[in-house]
Amino acid sequence: MAISVDRANAHVAYWRERLERFSTRAGWASSLFHACQIEVAERIIRDGRVICRQDLPNVICDVANQGALWNNLTAHQYVRLYFRPRNRFHLKTEGIKSLSDNYRIDPHMAIPIMFVFDLVSVLSDQSSYFVPGNFASTAMQPLSGNESFDALNFEYIYHDSAPSPDIMHMIQDARMAEVVVLNSLTLQHLKAVVCRTIYEEQMLRHMLRDFDVSRIKFITERGGALFFRRGIFLSELYVSQGNIHFTFQSPTTAIQPDYKVKIGCENVWYDFKLGAKKWRVPQITNTNPNAIWTIYIEDCLAFQGPVRSASGTVV
Repeated sequence: MAISVDRANAHVAYWRERLERFSTRAGWASSLFHACQIEVAERIIRDGRVICRQDLPNVICDVANQGALWNNLTAHQYVRLYFRPRNRFHLKTEGIKSLSDNYRIDPHMAIPIMFVFDLVSVLSDQSSYFVPGNFASTAMQPLSGNESFDALNFEYIYHDSAPSPDIMHMIQDARMAEVVVLNSLTLQHLKAVVCRTIYEEQMLRHMLRDFDVSRIKFITERGGALFFRRGIFLSELYVSQGNIHFTFQSPTTAIQPDYKVKIGCENVWYDFKLGAKKWRVPQITNTNPNAIWTIYIEDCLAFQGPVRSASGTVV
């Protein structure tokens, strides 16, 4: 057991009062976060659990820092969750990076999905521990117990503004603090699966169309609480008169006047160089509402599945 139920509840009560007034941090105090690429999210939902790296038969879309991955082999025995979203790991991997971005590393989390778990039930589980910083990049062993938990600096962990230079390293390291669960974590602790846009939720549901997801609570994020939204993503997507209409957001780094876009429907494909704005593709016409559309941007899959006929922009 990482900590007692009473200590976990006290943590939630204390920090909820302090964080709820910030829209981008509301809900953090009672939650733990696990982000992954959409294909990995599909497998987690089908498996009914998150499995540690050591026990995975194969690793899909390995976005881990390969330089730090082998520094601490103990970390491979644990499922890893963060006390907060939007830390350095998410900054590095989240969203489609421009092909011209010097910091792009493939694969990266082109379509991020966030699994949000209940902090109290996970932290009070017998197989749970915690680490005050990045588990994989350090030789630190997992900790447990109320006393060790009291030593975590949540002022720094939940800190969410630009830090001053003298404490920047400490803040960045604290934001990487983890809850780690031995071997696997079942979805009985899951609160919600959060998608960045309604279109990415539609894609994930399409991928799971042959699987019962009635017990999964899907949420589309609004307000920027969980995702950075610094990479390229589709912000509008619909079909009108058989033509696909879409808008995509430019990245905030390595901005280019246009980007490589590939669109296909039922074996008809077109390649474009497009700027980040609203587009219609008249070259492909398909009035079948069940037609499967596929969109690649900068060589990364941005969407696949049926597209609704009504427009709808996610703010």
